[in-house]
Amino acid sequence: MTLLLLSQFLLDTAETSAIIQALAYINLAPEDLSYNKDWADRDSFRLKTVDRLMAKPMDVPHFADSCRAEIARSTGNPTSTMFLGFSLLDVGLSPKDTNEMRKRFEKAMAGKKGWEAGLAYLRASWDEADAHRQKAFSRLSRPQIDTLLYYSLSLWADEGDTLLDTLRGCLLREFGFPVDTAWCDDSSRILELAALVDWRELALGALAFSMGVEEITMFSQGIPEGSYSAGQWRVLVKGEGDDVHPAETTALYHLILDKGGSDAYYGRPGGSVGFLGRPLSAVIDLCGNDAYLAEDFVSLGAGLMGYGALVDLSGDDLYRAPHYTMGMGLFGAGFLSDKAGDDLYYSGFFAQSAAMFGVSYMHEGGGDDVMRAFSCAQAFSSVKGCAILDEVGGDDVYYAGGEYLHKPLLEHNYRAFAQGYSIGIRPRASGGISVLLDREGNDLYQGEVYAQGCSYWYSAGILLDLSGDDFYSAVQYAQGSGIHLSVGLLGDYSGSDHYYSRYGPSQGEGHDLAVGWLIDKRGNDNYQVSGGLGIGLTNSVGIFVDSDGDDTYSAREDIGLGDANRARDAGGVGIFLDLSGKDNYPAGTPCRNGRAWTRGMWGLGWDRQ
Repeated sequence: MTLLLLSQFLLDTAETSAIIQALAYINLAPEDLSYNKDWADRDSFRLKTVDRLMAKPMDVPHFADSCRAEIARSTGNPTSTMFLGFSLLDVGLSPKDTNEMRKRFEKAMAGKKGWEAGLAYLRASWDEADAHRQKAFSRLSRPQIDTLLYYSLSLWADEGDTLLDTLRGCLLREFGFPVDTAWCDDSSRILELAALVDWRELALGALAFSMGVEEITMFSQGIPEGSYSAGQWRVLVKGEGDDVHPAETTALYHLILDKGGSDAYYGRPGGSVGFLGRPLSAVIDLCGNDAYLAEDFVSLGAGLMGYGALVDLSGDDLYRAPHYTMGMGLFGAGFLSDKAGDDLYYSGFFAQSAAMFGVSYMHEGGGDDVMRAFSCAQAFSSVKGCAILDEVGGDDVYYAGGEYLHKPLLEHNYRAFAQGYSIGIRPRASGGISVLLDREGNDLYQGEVYAQGCSYWYSAGILLDLSGDDFYSAVQYAQGSGIHLSVGLLGDYSGSDHYYSRYGPSQGEGHDLAVGWLIDKRGNDNYQVSGGLGIGLTNSVGIFVDSDGDDTYSAREDIGLGDANRARDAGGVGIFLDLSGKDNYPAGTPCRNGRAWTRGMWGLGWDRQ
């Protein structure tokens, strides 16, 4: 089933034709959706892809399909996925870069046999990775680097978070570096300093690092138990027993390779803190039911001004950590790859594939998994960040929230910022690109405010689910919505699904010069929303398409099901399309099977039999 769905497109010829016909009914053409949505001052962090998708909304589903194909093609291969992520950040990579790297690293293996060749490859690749990393920050002075380290972990704490003062400067204190008490609380300096980073060098370092992790994993079974030096990189290899790796051990070694057993890891396993601790760090565990119980921030495949990785090949595992963890890149890159098993993930914020000024990647190879986080998680990105989460199979639960109330707008509901969500820093800096791909299983997505293929301020947030009977639950700003000059898409390819959002904007809605899409390809689906389902709100484009199945629609406000309002002396475009099936619509509305209706300035609903 998955292989078949991977070859399909969110919009096929018939669906595209239906959208074009719907636009024609309201005297519009696809090119009319390309009106100017670039109303804010441009900044140096704006991404070309986001610009293109804002200008050409009809390209959004095709871009999502291309991301899906690239992620699927590189399944579990962090180097390929990192390449995709950095390419979307406009850093100027080419396949020639990785090909030449591999040749240099393979040359280092000449004259060595077996696992010793693997260590030689590791040394060459990580030496080059660190050299690129240092070049990336070479235009910053040490005080400027310390400024970034001082503010970095407080970036995504909630305004009322009691941890805010603890997080600000905590890494400098942890590693015994002086904290300049003259620093003020204005974190806007981060944007000024970020502009000095050489992003191409940072990307090349990430690719070299991930190549080393991939290569040493291939040699892992043959390396005898013991401790080794690969140049400056310290390596610990453990056997098949049930091992405990205390914080002192995970801090001492750059690479821990464990061949088996049900192991426990503490401290900062697989986490790098450049310019303070280890600039590169990885954990590779071959089998066993393991517990990753990180006590420190920046762990479990996380890179802060460095590169981090965690690779677990099999077993039912427990991942538990505070913040900035589980596939995290902040002025760096990090990835977590769990190849198999029924796994549990518990974290705070900025976790489970989260990126800002870098790239993050989380790969889940299968099993019935539970992912729970406070916020900024499960494919979350912000300025100059790309976050990718690839879940291959199983009946999975995604939950984000439960910690930070969305005050003052929704004081009783929690903010998620998760599940294919990207946000910029309004009005100073554009955001990033996030993609959550779930390929199989009956999945539950729970995120209250800002979640599930959503975006804010010159960003792109995408959620793609290929198969299964799925349940999407949210409160507001969710399920294929673009908010304030951005692009959001939720695409579900197969299954009888349930979509619930207490309020709009949601379910294929754009708000304030934005673009929102919801596309459901097949299945008998149920939609519940108060204000949603193909709405172009405040000069936006909102498109909803349900291609097949007997569906039920419930909307609790007058606005919805193909609607667009007038604002700033102009209109928006809202399209609702149900292309087949016997459907149920709210009473007292013009919506019927086999009918078309118009609403607002350029709003159209059409149920085609």
